[in-house]
Amino acid sequence: MVTPIVWSSLSEGIRSLDPALYEVAKVYRFGFFKTFRLYLFPSLSPFLSSGLSTALGLGWKSVVATEILVRTPDSLGYMIWDAKAWNVDTSRLFAWTLVVILVSILLDALILLLFGRSGVRAGLERRKIRG
Repeated sequence: MVTPIVWSSLSEGIRSLDPALYEVAKVYRFGFFKTFRLYLFPSLSPFLSSGLSTALGLGWKSVVATEILVRTPDSLGYMIWDAKAWNVDTSRLFAWTLVVILVSILLDALILLLFGRSGVRAGLERRKIRG
């Protein structure tokens, strides 16, 4: 379910790579790892972080939705289902929903921490230069 999101994001990043920078890496005879570290990763990290952020959020919410449908015991989805099934307990229902939202925010923060703001900033600066 989330693979197409990351795939399309990375495909867009690959299409936007600057071929002149790749030529520079070839002229200076960079190896694969040096080319990856200095050219590919900084160029693709904004696209990868965006795709992963969207995919993790969607994946997390679909896992909880699946748990609600399947009613897996002792799961977050079961707690939400139980809060609304027999006698609607609004406070419990909102509390469990808030937990789902907070975990989604934490996953987003984790992606931002892993890729850092520098990758996102580099992608935005590159778009300003082109446009």
